[in-house]
Formats: sequence, structure tokens, C-alpha cells
Amino acid sequence: MILEYLNVEQTLDYLQRETDYQYTFDDLKELNYLKSIDVFFFKVCTIYSTRTGGIAHSVQKVKGIFFIKDILFDNESDGQIFWFRKSYAHVENIIEHLGYFDDIWQPYQKGHAGLVSTSDLIDLEYNKDSEISRYSLDKNTINNIERSDLRFKKSQLDKLIKQSKVSIDELREQVTALTAENDRLNEQLSNQADAPADDDKELRTRSQNLAAKIILALLDIAGLDKNSPPYQYDDLSSNNCLIHDQIKANGMKVGQQKIGHWLDLALKQVTDE
Repeated sequence: MILEYLNVEQTLDYLQRETDYQYTFDDLKELNYLKSIDVFFFKVCTIYSTRTGGIAHSVQKVKGIFFIKDILFDNESDGQIFWFRKSYAHVENIIEHLGYFDDIWQPYQKGHAGLVSTSDLIDLEYNKDSEISRYSLDKNTINNIERSDLRFKKSQLDKLIKQSKVSIDELREQVTALTAENDRLNEQLSNQADAPADDDKELRTRSQNLAAKIILALLDIAGLDKNSPPYQYDDLSSNNCLIHDQIKANGMKVGQQKIGHWLDLALKQVTDE
């Protein structure tokens, strides 16, 4: 049976198997922060909506997959339990309807939103008009999710894996082309070592523009925001910081001022037409 939603361990195993890279839970958090993947959670719960006067309606017990935005970040967490302030969840997928209260009811479907509670239907309290009091549900509102209940959508993981493979292949082609062009330019420089100073300056300018165009193409391939200021050092999500951190992770050193220079030059490129 092919699972549509994977838990944390299944997700990490699947990504490693498909990419040959050992992902960690922190990597999943980073991908979620970058909006590359969403984080869902599995729960058997009672979902309901509210009206004025403390009345609950559309009360249904379900087994399903739900979504709360920023569930990994808008909370306090010890890495195993994620506490959050928002209890309004969006339905991603209802696996099974286990019971309902209303005589006339419409089942919750993907995209519907409601409050989620651990209260069972037999625990509901009613007011004098035989309406369900929301407070009997509110007192057991779900405000935390265990790591074991987190889920990741396989179709989103597949898209991420495909993009990663395409980007790597294209990057390799770009590096190969850049290496060949660099060798050609080095040969030209060697052959023109005695050329006038103005000719040397022109050749260096052409080389810089060529490298800048390739950098611009790599920004597009990586899906980086070209509106990110080239010399922005204080924002960890800026292009400058992302490139600096990756270079550092590769065991190399390039100053952020120099990175900003090349990003600025790349962004100033125009078409050759």
C-alpha cells in the first residue's frame, strides 16, 4: 500500500533513499520555513464550529489529517511535543467519520476549518434549549501535537525530490560549461600577456560579465529571490547569507562583501539581444 502521508521517520528514510542525502528533522523544519513543504498532523478528534452565545455546531468525531500553519514554529517545543496557540485547524483529509451530533449534517471536507477537541460525543453538555455548549468542547481543546503525529505529504516530497535532481543536473552542466569557458579565457590571457593594458581590462570585463550571467542563471535554477538585496548580511534568509553559509559548509571561505559584489553584478546583467 502506497502511503499518501508519511510520519517523520518515514519521511527521512524516503528522502535519503531517493536523494542519497541524510536529512534530519531540522532539515524538514527548514524546508517548511522556506515553504517548500507543509507540515500536517494526524488525529482522532471532535471537530466543531461556533456561534454567538457559546453554541457549538457541526460537531463531528473524525479520524483525519489536519493542517495548522507554522505548527513547528509558532510554539514552544522540546522536539517531541509541539505546543501552539491556534486551535483552529484546516481539514486536509478525513480518513473516517466516527460520529456526529446534528440531525442534518454535512461532513467536513478538505479545506474546511474548525476547532479540534479531545472531548467525546458522550461528554457534550447542553444548554436549556438543547443546544451544545461549546465550553464542554473548549475545555479539552487540542493545543499540542506529538512528533509521532506529524505528517508530510508524499506528493510534496516527490516534487521537492524532482526539483532537487533537475537543479543538480543543470548545475553540473553549468559548472562544466563555466570550467570550459574559464580554461579558454585563461588560455587567452596567457596568449595575450603582452597585450596593451586596455585590452587586458576589456578581457577582464568580459570574463566578469560572463561569470555574472552564469550566477544569475544559477539564482533562477535554485529558485532564489532576485529581489533580495545583494549586500544584505543581517537576514539569514537573504541570498547573500544563504550562499555564504553554503560556501562555509563546503569548507571554503568567501567574504560576504565579495559575495555581494558578484550578486550585484549578476543582477545588473541585461539580455544580449
